[in-house]
Amino acid sequence: IHEAIAAASPNDVIQVHAGTYEAFTLDKPLVITALPSPPGQIVQVINPSMFTADVTVFRPPVGTCAYVTNLHFRNMWFHYWSMDTSVELGTVCFEECTFEGNPGSRQAALRVQDAEVQMRHCLVKAQPGPDCVNTGLTVTNGAAFLVDCVVLGASLTHKASFSGGAAITCTDSV
Repeated sequence: IHEAIAAASPNDVIQVHAGTYEAFTLDKPLVITALPSPPGQIVQVINPSMFTADVTVFRPPVGTCAYVTNLHFRNMWFHYWSMDTSVELGTVCFEECTFEGNPGSRQAALRVQDAEVQMRHCLVKAQPGPDCVNTGLTVTNGAAFLVDCVVLGASLTHKASFSGGAAITCTDSV
C-alpha cells in the first residue's frame, strides 16, 4: 500500500487485494478500497514485528478528503510495540472498516486529533489488557460522525485483573 500511495496522484483510486500489509502514511486525498474477495479473506493492515512501533497515519491536506473502504487495521502484539492508527489532519471517510486495539498499548483502537472522521458501517474495538484502560475511539480537538457503527471499549468482565475503557472519549470535539 505504501508504494501505491507514493506513486499515486491526488484523487486516484488504489485497489488492494486481500492479504496482509504493513502500516502506512496517507498524506494525499486518495481512495483506498479492498477488491472483492472470497469470504474470510480480508485486507489486513498490521505491524509485522513485535519489536517495532509502526503507525498508520492519515493526513490528507486540510480541505480535502481521503476515502478508505473495507480495510481491517489490527494491532497484534500484546505488551510489545503495537501498531497505532490515527487521523491527524484533514478529513477521512471510512466505510466497512475495522479498527482493533492492542491489549497492552494503552492507546485507542483509533485516534483522531485535529482532524475529522466520517464513518459508516465500521467496527472500532478496544481489547482488554492488564492494568490498561483501552478506549475504542479517542477524538481530541476534532470531529467524528458515525452512522451504523459499533464502538466498544475494553470489557471489565474479561478477567478480574484487566481494566476497562470507554467506547468513545472526546476532548474539545464534536
